[in-house]
Amino acid sequence: MANNRKAVIEDKDFEKEYSQKGAYHYRLKGFSLWWMDDNYKMLAGYCKKGTVVLDLACGDGRLYYYLKARGVKEIVGLDISLSAIKLAERLTKMRCMVGSMVDIKKIFAGRLFDIVICSASFQYLETEELRRTLNGINSILRKDGLLVFSYPNDIRITSPKIINFSEWKAILRESGFEVLEKRGICLYMPSFLVSVSSIPILSLVSYGIYQLYHFVSFFIANQSYHYVICSRKGREL
Repeated sequence: MANNRKAVIEDKDFEKEYSQKGAYHYRLKGFSLWWMDDNYKMLAGYCKKGTVVLDLACGDGRLYYYLKARGVKEIVGLDISLSAIKLAERLTKMRCMVGSMVDIKKIFAGRLFDIVICSASFQYLETEELRRTLNGINSILRKDGLLVFSYPNDIRITSPKIINFSEWKAILRESGFEVLEKRGICLYMPSFLVSVSSIPILSLVSYGIYQLYHFVSFFIANQSYHYVICSRKGREL
């Protein structure tokens, strides 16, 4: 079902992206909408009623509504882009802060969260930045707190910053986390199906195939376009 073609991830200027595109996560169509919707549902699915959640790299705040649907008590958002934070504050009731996730320990000194969620953003960090971020997340999570995030599959994405799942397990272990689960979001769809996914009528066929790819990815996450990792804080650093 999956093909061998790789996508390429390039560094982003997030301030420029949000200042020019606005709240684009609310306007997604076709394949972009489908996989992002499932991504948000899977991330939010680990949150229980009454929990306090940090949405790391929250962007325009789209994940907020999925978290509220789960009965989350409090949601705090952090993003490096001021434009993104302004959008999130306007579109949600989430308390938002501007800053880099690398500085999370300093930004949230004295605060504790039940769950930290990061949607498809760790891939923009260098390895040492990632280690610093994970150590910071450990410091602001309660005992047995969860770190849940989505990440591109290294066999489907080309980028010098992308690490594989074995490397993820090692880095998480170094930062005091235990991997509980890895789940695929969707297998890599052929480009022609993606290109027609927002065209009326043709989108119905494309969506049917997407649903199949989404279902199968649960069982072969190592072939998924992106996957979700749920990890638990096992020890203090």
